[in-house]
Order: sequence, then C-alpha cells, then structure tokens
Amino acid sequence: MQKTFEQSIDATKPRGTVVIVSIFARPISFNPMQLMNAGIKITTTIAYSKETFKQTVDLVSGGQIDVKPVITDIIELDNIVTDGFESLTHDKSQAKILVDFSK
Repeated sequence: MQKTFEQSIDATKPRGTVVIVSIFARPISFNPMQLMNAGIKITTTIAYSKETFKQTVDLVSGGQIDVKPVITDIIELDNIVTDGFESLTHDKSQAKILVDFSK
C-alpha cells in the first residue's frame, strides 16, 4: 500500500489529483512536500465511477502506468484460496496477486 500510494503521487502530473479508491488495511505515511512541490491534491471515494475505471484501464493498457512493480504473484485458479486469499491475509509483502485463468 505504501509503495503504491507513493508511486501514484509520483505518476501524477503537476496540479493533478490522486484519488484513493481502495480501503487500506493499515495506516500509511507520506511526506507533504511530495504533494506541495507539484501542487498535487489527494481525495478519496468509496468506489469509482465508470469513467474513472475506463480512464485507468486506458492508462494501463496504453503503457502510461506501469503496474508490474505492484504485481507480487501470479497464481492458478485452483490455488486461489491458499495462494491468493490466505496469502493476501497473512503475508503483508503481497500487494496484487493475479489469477491466471488460461490453465
């Protein structure tokens, strides 16, 4: 969470806005100067709009946002409980686990 939060600020254009759309499992910290130097604003929402979701997908698919650093594992569907849910619950080094449906 911490790393993703910091990367989102770094990736935001000057005078842009970072919108937090997830629920954090534990507190995070940040340096306010990271925001002030570029005039970045932070806001939150309990969910995201259809437009925001599309914009995010477009940014990722267009290569403008590199999601590889936050993907911590790729698992098979048959292992989703042990390698997915349990891993995310007990191993705090896990961030995003992708499920490979092709196998």
